[in-house]
Amino acid sequence: NNDQADADGDGDGDSCDDCTDTDGDGYGNPGYPANTCAEDNCPSVPNPDQIDSDFDGTGDACEFMCGDVNGSGTINILDVTSIINYLYKGGPEPVPPQSADVNKSGSINILDVTHIINYLYKGGPPPDCP
Repeated sequence: NNDQADADGDGDGDSCDDCTDTDGDGYGNPGYPANTCAEDNCPSVPNPDQIDSDFDGTGDACEFMCGDVNGSGTINILDVTSIINYLYKGGPEPVPPQSADVNKSGSINILDVTHIINYLYKGGPPPDCP
């Protein structure tokens, strides 16, 4: 069926696909009744281990603290450094990327660095990620 939606791009149309898995981790996206595979607790981020430390039904890979770019559990100057390294020094992409988009602009840029500095040292608004 050439005109059928294929959310995961595997060549099987969604209505016939027994595991619609857009992030490729082997777990199916919620909302696809034809899925026979286990449901993914974080369909937008590959997480084959499906860890859910707080047992809230959302995988740890999809839970993050906005502004905690380096994943340390707190927002501090090292998060600013992480964004700068990513943007200008070829450093690793933040995981997840949206943790660094602290001004909710849709992209990671120098304005996110400024936002965190203002929050930490000038009483500015807290990070607000998408």
